[in-house]
Amino acid sequence: MLISCRFFNFIIFSIEKKLDLTYSKIEMYIIDIIPLAFIPRNQAQILSYFHKEPLNRGAVVEVLLGRRKIKGVVAGFDTVKNRKFAFRKSVDFSLKNIGTVIEPEPSVTEGQFKMAKYISDYYYAPLGVCLKTVLPPFWGKKNYKLEIVNHENESLKFMNPNSRFIKTNLKKHYLDYEDDLKKTLKQGHQVFLMVAEQTAGKYFLDKYKKLNPIYISSNLSSKNHYELWQSVQSGKSQLIIGTRIGLFLPFNDLKLIIVDDESHEFYKSDMMPRYNGAMVAEFLAGLFGANIIKSAIVPRVENYESKINDIKLNSLKTKTIIADMVHEIKSGNFSIFSRDLKEEMMDSVSRGENIILYIPRRGYSNFLYCEKCSHIVKCPNCTASLILHKQIVGGEIIDSLWCHKCGYKTPKLKSCNNCGSYKLKPHGAGVERVVSDIKKFFDYQNLTVPPIFCLDSDTTKNDDKKELEIIDNFFAGSRSAHEGKKEKGSILVATQVLFSHKYYLDKIALAGIINADTLINIPDFRAEESLFRQIYTLKNLTPKLIVQTHNPENPTLKYIMDGDMSGFIKEEFENRKVFSYPPFSQIVKLTFKHRDRNKARSESYVLAEKFKQIMRREQYPAIISGPSPAFISRERGMYVWNIILKIKNPPKISDFEKIKRVRERNEFLRLVPNGWLVEADPTSTI
Repeated sequence: MLISCRFFNFIIFSIEKKLDLTYSKIEMYIIDIIPLAFIPRNQAQILSYFHKEPLNRGAVVEVLLGRRKIKGVVAGFDTVKNRKFAFRKSVDFSLKNIGTVIEPEPSVTEGQFKMAKYISDYYYAPLGVCLKTVLPPFWGKKNYKLEIVNHENESLKFMNPNSRFIKTNLKKHYLDYEDDLKKTLKQGHQVFLMVAEQTAGKYFLDKYKKLNPIYISSNLSSKNHYELWQSVQSGKSQLIIGTRIGLFLPFNDLKLIIVDDESHEFYKSDMMPRYNGAMVAEFLAGLFGANIIKSAIVPRVENYESKINDIKLNSLKTKTIIADMVHEIKSGNFSIFSRDLKEEMMDSVSRGENIILYIPRRGYSNFLYCEKCSHIVKCPNCTASLILHKQIVGGEIIDSLWCHKCGYKTPKLKSCNNCGSYKLKPHGAGVERVVSDIKKFFDYQNLTVPPIFCLDSDTTKNDDKKELEIIDNFFAGSRSAHEGKKEKGSILVATQVLFSHKYYLDKIALAGIINADTLINIPDFRAEESLFRQIYTLKNLTPKLIVQTHNPENPTLKYIMDGDMSGFIKEEFENRKVFSYPPFSQIVKLTFKHRDRNKARSESYVLAEKFKQIMRREQYPAIISGPSPAFISRERGMYVWNIILKIKNPPKISDFEKIKRVRERNEFLRLVPNGWLVEADPTSTI
């Protein structure tokens, strides 16, 4: 029922008359509800409903949102009499009666309210979605009674946490945290060790098994999650290891949070509300007055000035060879392996040593190229190139083309779909080609082909057990050699999946990067940092590293050659200062998708112009990049356009000023119409 403010007194009178009660005999209440549903962030996130009696904050109700019946959580209440004057100031509003009171007692803690509010504000996400994210998966289900402890706990006032950074030692990484961890546990407090993925969780569970840790991840059943929830809430469990879902546990006495490998991309959720677990961990530490330790093999550039200055960034002594593939081609070597890599592979295998070859591309080749018309075969649903895959089916090699964006698959084309020519040639190298060329190389040298293992998502289907099984088999040959058996060394050909198991990899005699250019030829401001991090991680795993590239003069590769992490971070920091990238600004990425190319373009330009007008009028401190098509400008049949906002960050501001700036930013973002995706601190700007 839509109510205009000038009819408010009439509505109150009608309600009283319908109930045959006078206003003095019964008081009607306005209940403020947070619907557990998606409501566009530029609209009210807390809605008001009528009810005949007050309800506790945290109670659960069923309300109508449009024509849908959805659950909602009570945020507060007031009498109609008190709200009368506030309603008069409103132009229009909608008031309905609460449908059903599902749970009159509080089912949400103050800590959960505050966490949801923080995520909603900072990441400009719908409050109801954020609250739903914070609540456990068994919440609202039968037979799972929640005990609300310290619901009105006034001690949950944010305090700046004592933050410390540790540079990871891959060889015995668990020792990096052991002293702090044992000290906190000995004092009777709780510790939460957050990991980016389950493989790291299993590593720490094994290393700290004497400390009786428990483990939480999104893979737990509701029953197991509930049991773990109760154990943490009661204080029975002190050492909790888990992924980012563990941030929302009902900690009893949390005094230490450890964020392992803080730069890992898996801490950033790829679903609404797209929060970063490492950032939310800082807020959680502030709520409990806990210390927080963050670690990484390579610290994030954003942390350089505030946290990294006092840390000694030792340079590695790994022998590093930069192989110039342009020179290799000019000298007659057309193989995907440089001469240096070939020689080192033969030597290592003959000694029974293990080798890792890193290639950040799945499939056989990166694209099909027509030598006649220069056409590149692309997906019909996306602007992404189709990747050639070679699979053995029934003893035969089957060639097919895959789109790694939308999953489209088709048999390999016999002729160009642009000009009809038969001169289609595969370009680039993926995992499958590297494996094939290793076999050809050893056959050509009349040498026994060593055991070759493939570690990528096509082989393992993202199954952790299968990945660990492959790694165990990879090391089996070298273990046999050390036991006196005549076994050859093994070769592991891997994509980025390799880094998920970095704590398990040891005694790697040689590592080679087949094509470093694929890691850096991306128009994103984090590309150099990502390249440095991946190569530096490999340098930690082996005494000898060969990096193949067509651009050996790249500055990042020179820092890698010298093992100079500190120099790289300092230069990258200064580059970001010049171009106003984090930490000198906060990036907000706005994305619009539409099946109509012109509609996607026009909507983007209209919004960008609105932003520019407001910035000129109100002197808002932001820089607009775009609008422009995304790097993959069409995906799953939708045209994709981006606008990048760089909101300038003053070097040092108070907590009050930070809150004020978030509010100002959110007010600015209210210009964004429905249908846009707004992402604060995106992992990529393309």
